[in-house]
Amino acid sequence: MIDQRGEMIAVMANAVAEARHMLTVPEQRLVLWLIAQIERDDDALREYTLHVAEFREILGQTENGRLYERMEDACNRLQTRVLELRTGPDEWTKINWMHYVRYMVREGRIALQFHDHLKPVLLELRERFCQIPLRAVFQLRGGYAIRWLEVLHSRRHQGSFFLSAEELRHWLHIEPDELRTSAHLHQRAIDYPRQELDAKAPLTFTAAPRKFGRKIAGWTITVKENKPKPTKAKRARNPCPCGGSRPAGCPRRRPP
Repeated sequence: MIDQRGEMIAVMANAVAEARHMLTVPEQRLVLWLIAQIERDDDALREYTLHVAEFREILGQTENGRLYERMEDACNRLQTRVLELRTGPDEWTKINWMHYVRYMVREGRIALQFHDHLKPVLLELRERFCQIPLRAVFQLRGGYAIRWLEVLHSRRHQGSFFLSAEELRHWLHIEPDELRTSAHLHQRAIDYPRQELDAKAPLTFTAAPRKFGRKIAGWTITVKENKPKPTKAKRARNPCPCGGSRPAGCPRRRPP
């Protein structure tokens, strides 16, 4: 969808921004690009066609080498990915992102369609929805930063909210054997994404820890409007979903 300023935006229910899923950065960008193709008046989820040139833009690359293969790999993985939506106090619904993927190799195109069960959270939204600017998404390199940008837009109207350590782990799909200490969790899942949002995104946040005894129980998250002041950052050799380099204890996510 195109907003009043002529920019592409992905409009989705807040439940999607706050849902649990495990996507690589190219897959996150691809999903948001596909959502942005949905028009305000659409009453059904249609087939959307992705060309190699558009995939290059999604990746932020200038080279064409093996782009179709990479696009095919991303779509193959995306067809197996699951979105976990909260549908009740102790109830979750798991839905595949894609209904199908169709490959047109000679034309350098791939056609995709969202699963029909996603219609209530992607179409005809009247309330409890957020608008994610694609320009900001495509500037972010960390998967956690993209997820934070989504949830900040969904919680923008609240101003601030509490996020427990357990909720943070669940939302970002951080397994129990990953980022075991509170300090490491805070650094990788909060500090690094926040620094990237500070430099590149229209929204950022502060995170004030709340303790239960000596243990950090969670954080009070405050949403902040932001005017990025980009700086030249060195590219991490082994990028993690958090956007930082790959230290011991922060295993790099690899697609299955």
